[in-house]
Amino acid sequence: QNEVLKTPAFSLLTSATATLTFNVRFTDYWMISPNNNADFIVKISTNGGGSWTAIQDETSFGAVSGVGFQTLAVSIPLTAYIGNSNVMLSFNYVGNDAADFYLDDVVVTSTPAKSFSWSPSTGLSSISIFNPVASPTTTQTYTMTATMDGCSVTDDVIVTVTPIVAGTASSDQSICGGSPADIILTGSSGTIQWQSADNFAFTTNMNPISGATSSTLTSAQMGALTTNRYYRAMLTNGSCTLYSNIVTILISGTTTTWTGSAWSNGNPSATKAVVFNGTYSSDPLLNSVTPGNISACSISVTALGSVDIIAGHTVTVQNTVTVATGGSLTFEDGSSLYQPNAVTNATGVFNGGNSGNITFMRTASPMYKFDYTYWSSPVYPQNLLALSPLSPLFYQYDGVTANQWQYVNAGSTVMSVGRGYLVRAPSNFPIYVTPLTPLPSYYTGSFIGVPNNGSQSIQIGVAQGVNQFNLIGNPYPSSLLADNFIMANPNVGALYFWTHNTNINSTTYQYTNDDYAVYTLLGGVASGVDGAGVNNAPLGFIASGQGFFTKGVASITGAGPYFATFTNSMRTAGNNGQFFKANSTVAQNVNPFERHRYWLNINNEQGAFRQVLVGYIETATMGIDRLFEGQMSESSNVISLYTLVDSNKMAIQGRPLPFDVSDTVPLCYKSTIASTYTIEMPEYDGLFTSQHVYLEDTLLQVIHDLSVSPYTFATESGTFENRFILRYTMEALGTPVFNESSVVVYRNEQGLFIHSGTVSMQAVKIYDIRGRLLTSRDAINATETSFTTLPATQQVLLVQITSEEGISVTKKVVY
Repeated sequence: QNEVLKTPAFSLLTSATATLTFNVRFTDYWMISPNNNADFIVKISTNGGGSWTAIQDETSFGAVSGVGFQTLAVSIPLTAYIGNSNVMLSFNYVGNDAADFYLDDVVVTSTPAKSFSWSPSTGLSSISIFNPVASPTTTQTYTMTATMDGCSVTDDVIVTVTPIVAGTASSDQSICGGSPADIILTGSSGTIQWQSADNFAFTTNMNPISGATSSTLTSAQMGALTTNRYYRAMLTNGSCTLYSNIVTILISGTTTTWTGSAWSNGNPSATKAVVFNGTYSSDPLLNSVTPGNISACSISVTALGSVDIIAGHTVTVQNTVTVATGGSLTFEDGSSLYQPNAVTNATGVFNGGNSGNITFMRTASPMYKFDYTYWSSPVYPQNLLALSPLSPLFYQYDGVTANQWQYVNAGSTVMSVGRGYLVRAPSNFPIYVTPLTPLPSYYTGSFIGVPNNGSQSIQIGVAQGVNQFNLIGNPYPSSLLADNFIMANPNVGALYFWTHNTNINSTTYQYTNDDYAVYTLLGGVASGVDGAGVNNAPLGFIASGQGFFTKGVASITGAGPYFATFTNSMRTAGNNGQFFKANSTVAQNVNPFERHRYWLNINNEQGAFRQVLVGYIETATMGIDRLFEGQMSESSNVISLYTLVDSNKMAIQGRPLPFDVSDTVPLCYKSTIASTYTIEMPEYDGLFTSQHVYLEDTLLQVIHDLSVSPYTFATESGTFENRFILRYTMEALGTPVFNESSVVVYRNEQGLFIHSGTVSMQAVKIYDIRGRLLTSRDAINATETSFTTLPATQQVLLVQITSEEGISVTKKVVY
């Protein structure tokens, strides 16, 4: 016989005293005789039975020999074990010869050291003072009071009762197919689980939607629909369940499917869901059925679909674009995917309801090996290295904190939506030697991912009052209206587009800042060029894939940080040419401001070029206006042309209306060489179709009508901010001057050139530094002459110029 009885665990943590009592009955023979091997022991554990300590055995029972069966009451103090919270008792009996032993009435009695009470007791169970169950019907504050030795402390707990509320789901939708917009539940309480069904009664194919447990049922969670579908939210709180109103998604349009040779239900239109289930091209040479632009309510490309959209064609989709695994949708360079509606974002924060990958191709301007292009991704996710695998260098511009270029590990970088990246030409491209020798190469980058749609934002500033440059980019597979972008972003100023028209300096390997074309709401100016290059002023469109700089202005919306935001309302169909070089024959930006403008070019015979824009526009001031002024990018080009607002050099300057004919505008230039330049006015609009623009040359005392013809002048090298003034009246000046300032002598590879301003020369004599006459010319009777046969000796020559009035000026030149 070997028996053990154990108590459940109990606590003596708050006890002041504790006593164990129990009754036993046994035969005295078995308990007293030293030969019977019977034994009874009481043990205690303070760690829930992990270890045991004997506290009493049968020798202390007080049994009387010879009495036979006897019953005894046993009492054992447990005071030594007060303060323990996990106490157990065990009763152990080891007997012999089937002896009997009886145990009963086991009681542990304790007196508490503290007293505890709850107030109020309404709604509380009496299971345990320390662990009551609260079940109030309304929100209730319960107070626990603990008392000891006449002192008490209290603490509160609030039980908030929130009744379950089904809430209201956003309204029904009628779509032509594809993914519907998000459904949003408002005013609800309780745990949410969205459900869908094929009928309004929710008796056919009723299923919970996996992962749909928030207040928003997303477009992605509903997926692309081809038949009517019904949605509701189930709200639970404990054992209570309620349902929201039912939202009906009605497929109201029709579907037409491309089978590979024909449409199943007529040509695509904005009211039809378009399905591609075969090979399709928008090229009229390959498709005689429906080539060209496509309009659709939604587009789905099946696993059997292979769609190619060629340059110049636009696919306009009112809702979503879905490409199944195995299918393909390719947009060649110059084509567009235009989604005018901001379909709610699907999986990830960037994919506006669309799903599946497209291939979107963009071809950069021709480049040499060390040229760079500013890229921006129209899809997500796009690995940066995969865009140009043979390019050795990739950068982004940190305009928020560091204001400097930062190297990017392209292999591990996913292009952020709305950010611009600087990517060098592939390493196998030709190296520039001379203009067009060898010919530069074109590079076409392929963006592969889900087409971006909906509102996208990127940080462009960190604090109020900080004017920071930021490299950002068009995040969509369609062009953007630059005017709409500028007007919608109060922290965005002028836009700067990199053209890499000027080849890299073969000695310093540096590029020139004059290769930025600039755009504001007043208009655009072309980049500067030294030598052969293409000069196209931005026309107000930002092409897909185009990265560009913007100079953030002091925030007017708060202390910062501040952002640039792109929205679908800025997108447009077409106009997706070679980066900023847009097609001027199609729709332009809708600019709300009255404006009157003229453009001025400065150039020389060697191909140096720069352009400025002056305009009078509604709401402009005489200071710097965010919407209208574009600061000139400082450069090392041969020639720079700019106007001034205070001391700020401007490529674009807006001045206020109404137009004042007495207004004047300083026209400044900087030339790194002595040369002959021409200033012309190639383009103008508004009131300047009849209002003449005059150039005042204060050095030569000349006023020239640029509206009639260009103005040619000679200049020394240097910066000249006081020579020219733009004016709108022909006011008489003083007598033309002939002095050292008005006479210009310079050399180039063709020879020695002399310009006498507006006063004709009579004679020119050229001496060496020792005073020997080298050559001369008489009876010139002109303001220009040149010597092209002088031997180059790299010595200082003295050139004496005599006017027809007999005034002589001597100039030094190294020849």
